[in-house]
Amino acid sequence: MDYFLDVLFPRHEISQVNLSEVWVEWGGESFHQVPAKFTNHSKLSFTECMDRAFYKRFLDDSYLTDSMIALYLQGTLTDLEFAINRKEDFLNHEVMRFLSQLVKLEKFAILLIRDEEWIDETHQISGTEELQAIVRESLSWSNPKGVVITKRK
Repeated sequence: MDYFLDVLFPRHEISQVNLSEVWVEWGGESFHQVPAKFTNHSKLSFTECMDRAFYKRFLDDSYLTDSMIALYLQGTLTDLEFAINRKEDFLNHEVMRFLSQLVKLEKFAILLIRDEEWIDETHQISGTEELQAIVRESLSWSNPKGVVITKRK
């Protein structure tokens, strides 16, 4: 199944989830990319989504302010999906480790979008175990779901 992963969280908390901006060098000078790109230890790559209107159908306006950053994962969730469905240890997968870091933030939204922008369920969580269970169930081949997972104080 094709899934897309988007995350939204307060811009000032980028360092709390171990993301750093990827700069480009040209002529001996470093420049921001537009749209901005981010990585966590060169394992996962994210690109900033500049058009927040896309998220209006899934999230309330408090997630769409300038103080929030919206990032989408470059690549697929195929490895994570296989780990879950083969009953392997998916908790140590790089994507799960990243998502688990979001739980320590005061506010975030995770969108696991399946099959061309389809969301089946919305969950508000408070802990890591809830997040892990929702992701595991969402990526299950027997009952796949697109989900929005949020947390706010």
